[in-house]
Amino acid sequence: MGEVKSKEFFYENFLEWEKEKIGVVNISGKPSFKITTPQEFGGSSLYLSPEDLFVASINSCLMTTFLYYAQRSNLKIISYKSKAVGKVEIKERKLIFTQIKVFPQITTDIFEKAEELIKKAKEKCLVSNSVKSEVIIEPQIKSG
Repeated sequence: MGEVKSKEFFYENFLEWEKEKIGVVNISGKPSFKITTPQEFGGSSLYLSPEDLFVASINSCLMTTFLYYAQRSNLKIISYKSKAVGKVEIKERKLIFTQIKVFPQITTDIFEKAEELIKKAKEKCLVSNSVKSEVIIEPQIKSG
């Protein structure tokens, strides 16, 4: 995506425990945020959990990858919104995300092109390609 000059990239953040099951994530030059365990494991419902961020990472990576290819193809995007649902199960006596379903709703000027590019985005999405969970994309595309 874009001109790739290096084959290695590094993304760094810093985490500091605050109290109870709450920590603060800091990323240089970006807003910090609090993080906790999910509510079902005794965390606070007021803050994001690693599980929230995991599912959101796949959802947002798919969107940004799609938008990249749409821009390169001169596809006019009227709207894009999506829901993502992560399924956690016990496998081999461990909790793991077994499946992430993403439901993009795309309104565009050329239906067929959008359909082709959302498939390409799924193939090229860095985050979903980096996980062992099954990633399923169920797009709804409308011409507008």
